[in-house]
Amino acid sequence: MNRDARRAAALAANRRLAEQAERGEVSGDGIDALSKAADQSTGEIPVDLLNMVGGLDPDQAARVVEEYLEERTSAAGANAKYEQQMRARRVRLYTVPASGSDPVLAGVGIEGPNALIDRIWALINAHADAAYRDAGGRDRSADHHVSLPHRRFDAALGFFTGNGEKVGNVGGRPSVVVTVGVGDLTGNGDRWAARQVGSGPISDELMADYVANGDLSLLFEGADGRPLWLGRLRRHASAAQFLALVVRDRGCVLCGAAFQRCQAHHVIPWHAPAKGRTNLDNLALLCAACHRRLHDAKRTLHRKQSQAGCAVWATRPVAEAELPPPTPIQRE
Repeated sequence: MNRDARRAAALAANRRLAEQAERGEVSGDGIDALSKAADQSTGEIPVDLLNMVGGLDPDQAARVVEEYLEERTSAAGANAKYEQQMRARRVRLYTVPASGSDPVLAGVGIEGPNALIDRIWALINAHADAAYRDAGGRDRSADHHVSLPHRRFDAALGFFTGNGEKVGNVGGRPSVVVTVGVGDLTGNGDRWAARQVGSGPISDELMADYVANGDLSLLFEGADGRPLWLGRLRRHASAAQFLALVVRDRGCVLCGAAFQRCQAHHVIPWHAPAKGRTNLDNLALLCAACHRRLHDAKRTLHRKQSQAGCAVWATRPVAEAELPPPTPIQRE
């Protein structure tokens, strides 16, 4: 079913969603996210979920739907989905027809469990980012034609052929963040699935593989489900703080980009007159693009309540006391 047909089916099956769409309270992307929730339930979108996403922008709505579905996935369901994905795994060759003056392109698609694909993608991106930085990144000369997508292609080629040269500071394994309840580790009664940030619920088999072959870093959460508070007297976030931000924010709080491509952003800048601290309450994950746009537009982040009472991130103009001093380049 294509996107338009899926949207039409979701609107036809859910009168309240159609009314929200007519009032402009939910976007087309929001309808797509909600239809995914319907596919995984009884075919109808849960009323409480409709309330939660009302008035949210598409990225925030998609994140709320994703978390809603993950929190309701049992370990048995995650195991069954993993087995199904493993049976369906494949690599296929395809071509993209030319349109107008565009050339005919060929591609290779890799299909399988989300978490395994994420591990491959993280390694490719790490090598591509390092190669891009080594080549000068955004400071390269104007006649330099190699872009980040070009570097990603070269990194993928080296990854699959084994002929890629290691560049920059790139480790041999990607970072994987998994959250699991202490009660679920005991195995007593019904269990909820462990969740990998970026991929969703994972199977017991994959979790065991991570524990057996990975270097573990543990982060404990309080009874309210939030990572235990961490503060720091230095400007840059520590590794423990960044891990806590990944668990809390999951990715860029504005566009939802993967956490591997994010930075720890000070809501109130460290060097501003207001003296923002390097504490979890003053930090949020932002990808490089959103981070740059936020500073260029002289805006900052803040938490607000959605229509359903959920805490979501939004932006607002910075106050004078929240403006950091200009950099040497800005002063010129």
